[in-house]
Amino acid sequence: MSETGAIYSHDKRNMYVYPPASTRVYFILLEGVERIENGAFSSCSNLEVVTIPDGNIKYIGENAFRGCINLKQITLPSSINTIGAGAFTYCPLLSCGVIIQKSTSAFVQMVQQAGLDLRSQLHCSQFSCKQNSIYSFSLPMSSYIVFILM
Repeated sequence: MSETGAIYSHDKRNMYVYPPASTRVYFILLEGVERIENGAFSSCSNLEVVTIPDGNIKYIGENAFRGCINLKQITLPSSINTIGAGAFTYCPLLSCGVIIQKSTSAFVQMVQQAGLDLRSQLHCSQFSCKQNSIYSFSLPMSSYIVFILM
């Protein structure tokens, strides 16, 4: 068991379960994890952001994030080969903020079967650094002073 309460295999390659009663809103998957098992995050209603490091993760199981009603942002790294059916069903706030790093037609189809709408890749201004337009960028004058003083 990790300090977050998540349960991993002894070699830390498989993540079995994250405690649904956890009050954490942000979770970072350990480096080296290859598989998120079926239902691992099911009904984790407090989670808002999950970071999955690129490189090792290859599999997200069926219903892995099912019922994560407050999940707003997740990155699906290019190393993923399989996403199980229903992995993101009943995640109503994933209407934007999903970053998909692989754009093959087979991967996009798999993402849709996992319960994600393709519109979920849209920019979410409330938790992103991206700017909609170069003309909408504004920085307070106090920020310039801080940079100059450093």
